[in-house]
Amino acid sequence: MEVVEAEVVQQRWTPWGFWTTAGFSLAVAGVYVAIQTAVGVVFVFGMVFSGQSEDLADAAEWLENNGLLLAVATCLAAPLCVGLVTLLAWIRKPPSVRRYLALEPVSAASLFGWVMLLGLFAAAADGLTILLGRPVVPEFMSESYRTAVFVPLLWLALIVMAPAFEEVFFRGFVFQGIRFSRLGVIGAIALTSLAWAACHVQYDLYQMAIIFAGGILLGLARWRSGSLYPPLAMHAAMNVIATIQAAVSLR
Repeated sequence: MEVVEAEVVQQRWTPWGFWTTAGFSLAVAGVYVAIQTAVGVVFVFGMVFSGQSEDLADAAEWLENNGLLLAVATCLAAPLCVGLVTLLAWIRKPPSVRRYLALEPVSAASLFGWVMLLGLFAAAADGLTILLGRPVVPEFMSESYRTAVFVPLLWLALIVMAPAFEEVFFRGFVFQGIRFSRLGVIGAIALTSLAWAACHVQYDLYQMAIIFAGGILLGLARWRSGSLYPPLAMHAAMNVIATIQAAVSLR
């Protein structure tokens, strides 16, 4: 009897509702920003006290696109917030956190196919950017790479840490909360893509539009594969391409 009741509970399980997901998501985003801000404050005071800058305002302006700051802040904030998202999923008491966050295995062929599709998207986006007479490498990326100091740490931040947090957060936790609401899968794909693009305030509107379009593709991969691994691999590949382009542009 107890086994049957447990099976019924498992079948009826749903993620956090839309508004609860929204509230938790804002809290996680707040923690992420707070950690990055704290790291930035430490960098600013460190520059002033070491004599590298005359005052706090100059130091803050110089660090705006600093690659070392970006790398350190991301490497600290991302794993902590992935843990927070995992905790929020676990508190809901799903059949498993793996199911909540869609950490389901996929075939190598499927993963490869989605990454190749991302490559085609990146090529098309770059082609459009060139046709419009815009720089392929945004100023933020080139400046971040130039000021990275320790380049391997920047690669770790951009290719591992940032994609891991953003995919677990957006296409994992937030996606589930919207998907099982009245907005459904289409709403989940659209809203997570919009929120993801809006977080990239370091870019202009055109670049954010490209990010939004890329988010739609990642959302489709999440939905069609039923797993977080394809969008995670695609996101990492996207950042690999962007980082290599930044490195080449500086040479």
